Amino acid sequence: MTLKVDIILKNDSTFNIYVSFFLFILTPITTLFIEVNKHIVMQIKVFIAFIILMPLSLSGHPGHQDPVYAELNDYLMAIQIMRYEDPRADEIFKTWNQLREASWKIRELTDEQNLFITSQQVMDQIATTKRKQRQLLFECRKYFAEIIEEEPAIRIVVNKSLSIDWDDPIFEIPVQHTKVLLVEIQNNSDSSVNLSMTSNLSDEILFWNKQFTLVSNSSRFTFVVCSPLKESLASNNLQIVDNRGNKTKAIIQVRGIPTTDPPYQLAPGETITKVTLPLKRDQIAAQPEDFADGMVFNITDQETGDPIPARVKVTDENNNAYWSPLKGQSLAIVRDAGWGTNIWEHQPGPYFYLKGETSLGVKPEGKTVDVKHGFEYIPQSITVPENGIVKVALKRWINMPRQGWYSGHTHIHTTDVGIPVQFNQPWPLVSQAEDLHVSAILSLKGEWMTHAIYANEYPMGERQAFGTDDYIVVYGEEFRNNPFGHLAFIGLDQLIQPISSGALGELGGPDYPPNTVVLDEALRQGANTIAAHFGNFTKGVTQIKSPWPSTGFEM
Repeated sequence: MTLKVDIILKNDSTFNIYVSFFLFILTPITTLFIEVNKHIVMQIKVFIAFIILMPLSLSGHPGHQDPVYAELNDYLMAIQIMRYEDPRADEIFKTWNQLREASWKIRELTDEQNLFITSQQVMDQIATTKRKQRQLLFECRKYFAEIIEEEPAIRIVVNKSLSIDWDDPIFEIPVQHTKVLLVEIQNNSDSSVNLSMTSNLSDEILFWNKQFTLVSNSSRFTFVVCSPLKESLASNNLQIVDNRGNKTKAIIQVRGIPTTDPPYQLAPGETITKVTLPLKRDQIAAQPEDFADGMVFNITDQETGDPIPARVKVTDENNNAYWSPLKGQSLAIVRDAGWGTNIWEHQPGPYFYLKGETSLGVKPEGKTVDVKHGFEYIPQSITVPENGIVKVALKRWINMPRQGWYSGHTHIHTTDVGIPVQFNQPWPLVSQAEDLHVSAILSLKGEWMTHAIYANEYPMGERQAFGTDDYIVVYGEEFRNNPFGHLAFIGLDQLIQPISSGALGELGGPDYPPNTVVLDEALRQGANTIAAHFGNFTKGVTQIKSPWPSTGFEM
């Protein structure tokens, strides 16, 4: 006769004690009154010893969020925006770059030199990275504390209830300018508190939904981005709820006012970081106003005669490209765009996007024009007429939407096409010119020295101000780890921390959490989950030829 005992282990220390005591009493009885072989008895005794000696709590890890790391990610998103206008923030960003380099040194030691994570060299580098991480956190907190003394800020105090210091002012901000509004939360109570902070979906008053824990007598910061798109009044609610059932909210109001400043433009040329930064407004040269001897473009659908957005490349007989100056609804891409993406990999720049009648201030003699609009239209190449008027009617070879199918891209980082993430408002023109009915722009941890977090211009969700009924723009997340692989999430309510793990996340430590933990969280939020990159090899298996970045097959 054999004995089978099924036990469900719970994260409850009292329950664990009861189970241990029960087994301790039960086992001698079973050995006296039930005939079992010695091998089974030994297994049971070993199991009992394990249960008795193990810690009272079975929680192996508090969860996938490292609170310090999540706080740093939040701060870096604000610093990344503020550094274009404030030299103090730019200095802090240099510390992040030092952290990034220190963390990537860990990856070099483990991935390229094949050292174990427990080797002394790797452990020393992890310690160096952790010190740099603490320095960065200190600098961010100090900077935000200074800003709060200089400018209006939302202050929330947690005690027996939630109180807020905020009188609902109206901020006047020039259209397409950006203001970072800081929020400080202080926990003055004698215990830890869990906070949830959410806002309504808005394209002008932006907040990244988040949950975090504040221990007793501590504080932290977060932020709201105010970026009016038009000359009108916009408002949004920031809701704060704690685990005790207390609630409060702040009403944020922004009025867009006219601006005389030129909009941000992209710096010409390609950088070694593969990301083109914007010029400061005072660095932007005045554009020539005389387009009389230039070219005029008018791109239409051959069947309907309606204007359609398009990607246009102008070259001469020596293959020199021309993209400036432009007049009309247009966007120049002034670098070789799209490294490693399916859409742009074989479409080197410079080129420009246009919608409707657009002028290029370049003489037409000896010029050739290539015009494209997505996958369902046949591209055309023509010689520019002497009068400079370029009329192209693109022929559609198939209409997939009529059959219920829509083209889209589930893996876009706007930096990959040279559009910095804080200044990518022209993306709707890009998506329409490429005929992408769904554009999923994914936030991720940065690798190049220009960005700590890519594509963090907008929180998760559909950006209604930039989409149409036919062209939808949504923001999601790419969670990345080497060697586990990279994952794309679309339909999140909030970013999943730590956004990237291991060296890719500047965590400076083990590759935690595994992707399965992050996938569970994405599914809990109701997101779609996609395998972004597969791996290069697995141990003991012939190498599989595939490009960077992943070296494993956890998925």
